[in-house]
Amino acid sequence: MIYILDSSFFIDASRLHLPLDKNPAFWSWLITLAGAATVSIPEMVHKELITGNDNLAAWIKANQKVLVNQTAAFTQISRVMAKGYGAIDEILLEGLKADPWVIAHALAVGGTVVTSERPGNQTAPRKKKIPSVCAELHVPCCTITAFLWQMRSSLPA
Repeated sequence: MIYILDSSFFIDASRLHLPLDKNPAFWSWLITLAGAATVSIPEMVHKELITGNDNLAAWIKANQKVLVNQTAAFTQISRVMAKGYGAIDEILLEGLKADPWVIAHALAVGGTVVTSERPGNQTAPRKKKIPSVCAELHVPCCTITAFLWQMRSSLPA
């Protein structure tokens, strides 16, 4: 199984549950998973996360080569936009930030999206949540907790 991690995965893990400075084993484990091609992120998640001036931004920058798949999402972004969000529009695509790229990446590699977003019934393209668009496109999607539960046998002690 390949997991495509949304920006919310990293933000919530680092700020709420597993701060980088207090849980280095968890963050090393993520790099091990990335090295084994079990997890990855599209370039847009990388760009979104390095804008900060914190430990997370520094960690993402330092681990870019192992985490980022720079090309997978490009093969499916048109499909995600057309079926999940509506007409393709550069302004809309930029406003959605990394969300459609995460879904496109999962489509391209046959992966599961991991996000802390909750599904909703929003219809406006800018308001749609990742789990809702994944459901429309039949892309597997799970919460951070579900991901950790599924990966529990390889979690660091």
